[in-house]
Amino acid sequence: MEKTKKNKLMRIVVSIVAALAFWIYMEIQEPVDVTTEVRNIPVEFTGEDTTLADRGLMLLSGYDTTVDLELQGSRSVLWKLNKDEVRVVVNTAGITSPGTQKLRYTVDFPDEIPDNSISVKDASVWNVTVKVGELYTKEVPIEVDIRGSVPSGFFTENVIVDPVKLTLRAPREELLNVSHAKVVLNIGDATSTLIKTLEYTLYDYNDIPVHNDEIRASTKLIQVTLPIRTSKEVPLRVELVGAEQHSESVHVTIDPETVVIVGEVDVISGIHAITLDKIYVEDLFTGMNGPYSYTIKTPAGVSTQNGVKEAIVTVAVNGTTEGSVIVESINCEGVADGLRAHVEGSLEIALWGSEEAVETITPEQVLVRVDVSEVTEAGTYTLPAVITLQNTEGISVRGEYEVTVVVETRPVTLPEGETGAVAPIDPTL
Repeated sequence: MEKTKKNKLMRIVVSIVAALAFWIYMEIQEPVDVTTEVRNIPVEFTGEDTTLADRGLMLLSGYDTTVDLELQGSRSVLWKLNKDEVRVVVNTAGITSPGTQKLRYTVDFPDEIPDNSISVKDASVWNVTVKVGELYTKEVPIEVDIRGSVPSGFFTENVIVDPVKLTLRAPREELLNVSHAKVVLNIGDATSTLIKTLEYTLYDYNDIPVHNDEIRASTKLIQVTLPIRTSKEVPLRVELVGAEQHSESVHVTIDPETVVIVGEVDVISGIHAITLDKIYVEDLFTGMNGPYSYTIKTPAGVSTQNGVKEAIVTVAVNGTTEGSVIVESINCEGVADGLRAHVEGSLEIALWGSEEAVETITPEQVLVRVDVSEVTEAGTYTLPAVITLQNTEGISVRGEYEVTVVVETRPVTLPEGETGAVAPIDPTL
């Protein structure tokens, strides 16, 4: 019994494989055409906005026509066909006069389908009936009906509509009573700019909706942008660099002290102050006051309220003086092995600060250092000097300095009575 079942199963499998092999052979050797249906294909019209419009004509009906097709071709080709990409196209270039006309259409298949590999066996209609009228155009404004309001602390700016006007096409008598188009924008609880793509409705001069299928428009959707802003008061500032030692001598006033900024909430929430300028204290001088005018610069998308665009800054420097000190001891740091370095001459350092500090400072309180670690061979070099004041208050160094450094090969000293031996280098030389 078990053996009989196995033999029966084997015969079924062999039959299926044989049938499949025969079908594949027939498809390759003698392909058999089969059919498939594609329904509700919308008709597309070409040349309406070019050739037909140039002749002063337009289509009044026929836009809603759909076609059902029965297609025939080999099974392998129809399997590849994407039915959504089958197009029915009517060329309007042959229309030369108004009236009702029947137009032939063509069927376009996707590019990957070989030419003439599919034919139309049957169709729900073979011609598309259209009504042609004389072209008349009219531009009407687009109004926005804004519904709702923004939360407290927010406000809206002028609404932006794209396009600003709507171009309509229809027989002249159909457009005479059309006054404007209108879209409805619901604000809801929005706290940031709204950008919506909306459908419009046509209205007559009595603000009554106009519904007319013979009226064609340049677009079906209108883009509406409603800027939603909030405001915030922030201080104006001037950044003083190096003011720690002279905080009592440098006084800055700004008029106005604060400004109200306007913008998107997510942008201005991160702005806590506006810096007008960066002033280096070492560049100031006694008696400096100004006033100096600065443009209030805001980030992109942020503006100032009430047209405030300028601030007046006054800098007062009081109780200070200028002086100098001459330093002869200059340290060379980072000298490479086998070399020695020294600075030729002295260096006059310009100082600025309180009168007492400037008058009492001594050269011993000024440390001048030169980094020669990048020098690897003897020669004369111009290098920057770093100035550090020690045990001083209310005083700072003006300017930047360079010194001339002479780098020499350090002599080698050999013990008495020895020749050719390499002696340790004396670092004090």
